[in-house]
Amino acid sequence: MHYFAKLTAKLLQSSSQIIKPIYTTSLQTRPLFARLNLKSGRSYSVQSTDDIEFEVARKWYSNFNESTVPTKLAETTYSAAGGPGGQKTNKTSSKANTIWSMKKLDAILPLIISKGLRRGTYYVKNTDAIQIQCDSSRNRTDNKEETHRRLNEEIRRIYRTTVPGKASIEQQQRVKHL
Repeated sequence: MHYFAKLTAKLLQSSSQIIKPIYTTSLQTRPLFARLNLKSGRSYSVQSTDDIEFEVARKWYSNFNESTVPTKLAETTYSAAGGPGGQKTNKTSSKANTIWSMKKLDAILPLIISKGLRRGTYYVKNTDAIQIQCDSSRNRTDNKEETHRRLNEEIRRIYRTTVPGKASIEQQQRVKHL
């Protein structure tokens, strides 16, 4: 019997009879355990998973700086940039297109940040990667550095909007007394 079927049977078990789980075929769209709105394979402790993930993200972010995401994780290609700039624009490949594999980023980022990057505007679902382009400068090195700055700024934005601040001990005690 599959794990989910066992779990479903255990949850639906009453004192007098055991309700057998309904097995679904590939043609059915929603298996029984999905209709029951069960979380698959998660274990819960006294402290919620979100609290633990937030704490991991806070600790990681306290050490976050420009070199936290190594430049060697990225692959940068250059192409001709369009727009104003005279003859030099058409002759040099200064537009930087930098790609970070999410598989590589997942290894160094907290889960909350990785999830946020996957929901962000720079995420490319087909390749499971973050792609940032920059042609704001005529210098290819400046454009490459700008793509890395944009990724770091996106990580900061995700952290600020996703991870709540930690209340001080005094605030926690005040709330307890209310």
